[in-house]
Amino acid sequence: MLSACKLQGGYGAVQVLFGADVQVDEGQVVALVGRNGMGKTTTIRMLTGELVPRDGEISFAGQSIVGVPEFRIARLGIGLVPEGRQVFPNLTVEEHLTVAARAGEGGRAWTVERVLDLFPRLGERQKQFAKTLSGGEQQMLAIGRALLTNPRLLILDEATEGLAPLVRREIWMCLEAVAKTGLSVIVVDKNIKALCRIAHRFFVLSKGKTVWTGNASEFAEAADVHRQYLGV
Repeated sequence: MLSACKLQGGYGAVQVLFGADVQVDEGQVVALVGRNGMGKTTTIRMLTGELVPRDGEISFAGQSIVGVPEFRIARLGIGLVPEGRQVFPNLTVEEHLTVAARAGEGGRAWTVERVLDLFPRLGERQKQFAKTLSGGEQQMLAIGRALLTNPRLLILDEATEGLAPLVRREIWMCLEAVAKTGLSVIVVDKNIKALCRIAHRFFVLSKGKTVWTGNASEFAEAADVHRQYLGV
């Protein structure tokens, strides 16, 4: 479904990526992991069109999306839950979900009702402004908003960063439920144990390069990879 090969680029004169690769198959959950500052968010920004790579290729559903505007990439079917949630503070929960909703295909399309079934707390707070929600509730709203675009590929950047342990557990349970629907997903997060429960494949980034890739069972047993590229 998505293939990004040998991505290079960064911000102005600062180069961040020196050869990042990510591939996602239909219905696959992919984890993109690495220490802070290794290029994970920069890779996500290139996949969604926010940042244009200086070199490399990105194809989605068989067509190149390098240089394609962000809104067109979104319309092609890439949904993003950005780092920091980025909800609109003065819109209510209901308004967020209504504005984002786009018709999907088939009986398993995401609807407002289905999102509220996934996140009951949002149903209880439909009339509240987003700025009055807790961090965990804002993250649920950001995920629900992205799901309502009915994407073919959902990308979550730092899915549970800064959330309380109980809320993180709730978010992971919801992500497991989403993964079981067959939606293709890329997840960036530091919780390796939780990622191993839902991810089919791992890509490890270090200093702007993809240095290791393998399936979940291979990753779980790769102690040297954990020590060299993920340990503090």
